[in-house]
Amino acid sequence: MLFEYKGFHNCDSVCDIEIYNNIVLCTELKENVGTSITNMAEKVATLACEKFNIPQDKLIWIEHYPKGRVSGETFSIVSFDICGKRFTSPSWKTVKKKDVEEMIGRKFTYDLKMDKDEAMFLKKALLKLYTDESFIKDNQKMLEAVIDKVSEIAEIY
Repeated sequence: MLFEYKGFHNCDSVCDIEIYNNIVLCTELKENVGTSITNMAEKVATLACEKFNIPQDKLIWIEHYPKGRVSGETFSIVSFDICGKRFTSPSWKTVKKKDVEEMIGRKFTYDLKMDKDEAMFLKKALLKLYTDESFIKDNQKMLEAVIDKVSEIAEIY
């Protein structure tokens, strides 16, 4: 899910997070024009714990950069000190994707987001298909779900 936060100089920033009990997988988005998840790790982790009621002392924070954002896809477990109700002093340990998958209990595939033009084109194409009555009859529920999802993606932009 998209997770918004204020970065340096109060700039709007956004990342993608997935929650697996006390494990939070935080992905840097190419669309993020604000402060990176690395530079705001302690703030983003603190906000996520508050919003999703994750006990700070139980949190496992995994930072993820998809392929293309850096030299290749990377994962790091970020450890923090706890000072009051905030995290401080982050430290990073690189881990392998298979280790992350073992921790979350499933295969991890990052669904790269579409850009605005791709999302708008797909939305128009699906709406056009939606006017074909025989296709609708056979695929109505799936079509509605896909159109809703693509509309949601298009609204992000």
